[in-house]
Amino acid sequence: MILFISRIRALAFVFACAFLAACTQTASTSHHGSTGLTKTHGTNAKKKSRETKLSASRKRAAKARKLRREAFLKNRAERRAKRKAKREARRNGAALSAKSKTSRKKSIKNKKSRRTAKVSTKSKKRTSKSKTAAYAGGRARKISVNKPWKCVPNRLKSVINEVSRRFGPVVINSTHRTSKYNRMVGGKRKSYHLRCQAVDFTVKGRTKGLTRFLARHPKVGGWKRYPSGFYHIDTGPKRTW
Repeated sequence: MILFISRIRALAFVFACAFLAACTQTASTSHHGSTGLTKTHGTNAKKKSRETKLSASRKRAAKARKLRREAFLKNRAERRAKRKAKREARRNGAALSAKSKTSRKKSIKNKKSRRTAKVSTKSKKRTSKSKTAAYAGGRARKISVNKPWKCVPNRLKSVINEVSRRFGPVVINSTHRTSKYNRMVGGKRKSYHLRCQAVDFTVKGRTKGLTRFLARHPKVGGWKRYPSGFYHIDTGPKRTW
């Protein structure tokens, strides 16, 4: 009898353990299922919020593009209208300004003719003066001058006189230059010719030793012999190039 009761107790204990295990398993499965549902619900809500934000940003971008396009078309129409108005004004003014253009051309021709007349008279005066001009102490007969000579310093005139006596007849090719003529010839910006402190000349005779003579002369500053046969002297510092 005692054995029977102990067996019944053991069986009851086993059934109780099995029942408790089954209850715990169902509770855990129900908990996991609820968490899975909450997770899926959260992801769906995030997706919907992203989609709404994207659609709103796309609408804003489309609206901005539309406004930019309208502004561009408006500006283009205004520019075209301005160009058209300018063309019409030019066409209308062309006929009116034809007479004024002819009068302007005539006035320009008259001015040019006056300038050329002035230049020719000036050149005649210069040549006449240069022929009669002389340096201090008299000019040698072997020096032919067709350029402004009166403005040349006496120290350069005396050097040229010595050159004509030693080496032969001298022809003065350049003394004073205007800035326009200096640019046309290719002279330097700060050339001594602009201040009439330089002389370019050629020698019709035996020129052996002439460069040495110019380099050692105390009254000569800058000196140069060009391949074309011209000699240059000025009143600047002692140098060559």
